[in-house]
Amino acid sequence: MGLGFGLKEASSLTYTGEVCETSIRGVMLATAGIFASMGYFLVYSMGAFLSWRNVAKICISVPICIFTAVSFIPETPIWLLSKNRQKEAQKSLQWLRGCVTSEMVHEEYQQLQEYCIVSNSCVNCAKQTIKCEHTESLNDKLKQITRRRIIKPFILITSLQFFLQFCAINSWRPYMIQILKAYTVRWDGNMVTVVLSSLGFVGRLILLPILKTMGKRRIYLASSLVTFLCCFGLSAIGFTFFPSTDWSSFEMASPSSASNSTITSSSMNATALRESVGNYSYLALALILIMQFAVNSGISMVPFILISEVFPFKLRSMLCSITTTDRYIFVAISSKIYYNIETWFSLPGAAAFYGFISLTGFIVMYLILPETEGRSLQDIEIHFSDNSRRITDIQIRRNQPDCEITK
Repeated sequence: MGLGFGLKEASSLTYTGEVCETSIRGVMLATAGIFASMGYFLVYSMGAFLSWRNVAKICISVPICIFTAVSFIPETPIWLLSKNRQKEAQKSLQWLRGCVTSEMVHEEYQQLQEYCIVSNSCVNCAKQTIKCEHTESLNDKLKQITRRRIIKPFILITSLQFFLQFCAINSWRPYMIQILKAYTVRWDGNMVTVVLSSLGFVGRLILLPILKTMGKRRIYLASSLVTFLCCFGLSAIGFTFFPSTDWSSFEMASPSSASNSTITSSSMNATALRESVGNYSYLALALILIMQFAVNSGISMVPFILISEVFPFKLRSMLCSITTTDRYIFVAISSKIYYNIETWFSLPGAAAFYGFISLTGFIVMYLILPETEGRSLQDIEIHFSDNSRRITDIQIRRNQPDCEITK
């Protein structure tokens, strides 16, 4: 299952980014995230009423339907052009634009041809502005990864993936029930997963109407700032109302094999905690729910949109796969080390720690995150290929003339 999920994610994001028009590319990529959240919500909701075996049986139908549907869609026009299959590329473009005539897509097809020529040119041919007929090996492609035109977007996407997985809500997800108990929120485990997944779905759904007006950059920065404030609020509640400054949620989780004295001590701790926190548990719950909404409306969506936009076409599939791998590595690390972070810093200290990471993400992305909304893939590629621009030059000009693609 994990192998299949990893194989389909990079290819689906790449495909969506390549077939969509500039005006709707961001919205369509965000729509993919919305359906992912809908899937989480539906599965968690079924889990509240059905056994896991019955849920698994129902979910078997989904990949079968996807496999059947995908077998009927064409390859992307830009990929077909890169393989010199021009007639198939034009038919693919006509099909993707609603089975229209060739005249209706003529201008877009010409632009794709020009973009394909520039993107598939090696460095020397691009400098001389001549048609490139060289074939590159895998080793040649790997060498290109060290060039600045690749390093700049790679640093951007990897940073986004890091700040996504090390924001509090994602690191807390495996431990969410015990963290809520530590803040004296008495919720059933199934209720927690259903409510959090529904908020994630709503957050991503609200992103659609505001994406074109606000742009990805402002949405991401606002999401990071709200996440930081929620973490700061949870940290303040913990340091103020918890019985001790080194309080940990793991003290609330008593294993089934614990001795009677341990269970009695845990019960006394829970009673003291409820008396200490009081009605502020509702404020803690509100902050966690707001943070879940904010993360899903910005921090978790922008990386998935940008990953299919910022890399050059020739290496896009490879780099999408590499950065997707980075994300799963960060997922494993953030889940693995959370126990150590909380035992070192306490629960409110861990909230402050992740709040500091969100604040760092806000500052870093304020400096290096460009606005790609309304820019064509060619505009974005030219921007990152211009070595006179630093990574902090975040203005991507529309309809830029062809420029040299240098090392």
